[in-house]
Amino acid sequence: ETVESASAFITEKGYTFPVYFDTTFEAASLYGASSIPLTYFIDAQGNLTAQATGAIDINTLQRGIDMIYTP
Repeated sequence: ETVESASAFITEKGYTFPVYFDTTFEAASLYGASSIPLTYFIDAQGNLTAQATGAIDINTLQRGIDMIYTP
């Protein structure tokens, strides 16, 4: 993937959440990312709350969101 193709996909789908392109691998290094797919749940203060390696189902995704979301 390229930043351009990923950006086009995000726009096409109408996604409005923030997307970070780690083109320098700074975040990967900081969080110890070593595989794809890998999901991190990071709260508003930047704290890693939970992570999941491999594909996740909708229930796992929702639990992670519930852990970090504060209305």
